[in-house]
Amino acid sequence: MDYHVSIGNANLSYTVFMKCLFSDHMPGGIDRLNGMKGIEAVPVIANALFEIDRKRSKRWSDTMGDKFFEWYYKDIKLRGSVMGAILFLSLIMGECAMNPDATIRVE
Repeated sequence: MDYHVSIGNANLSYTVFMKCLFSDHMPGGIDRLNGMKGIEAVPVIANALFEIDRKRSKRWSDTMGDKFFEWYYKDIKLRGSVMGAILFLSLIMGECAMNPDATIRVE
């Protein structure tokens, strides 16, 4: 199963097995973006990325932070990664910035 996010002409998808990472750092998770305009979603996604970085660097030491953070959110069946999820959020944010008046669809 995947999240499918459409905005403008872009259709992006990523595994739902990173749902915890999204919902822990963005209230409502990816589903929160459904129906928003691109311009409305940019600060929401930017805040989620900031929160991911803040939690990673504050909660664990720099020497263990990235490895432990990846382990903490790792899908047991290896169907996604923290890095992939962060890139997915970044791609959505980029499309939102390029399509500020477009409505986001999340399926």
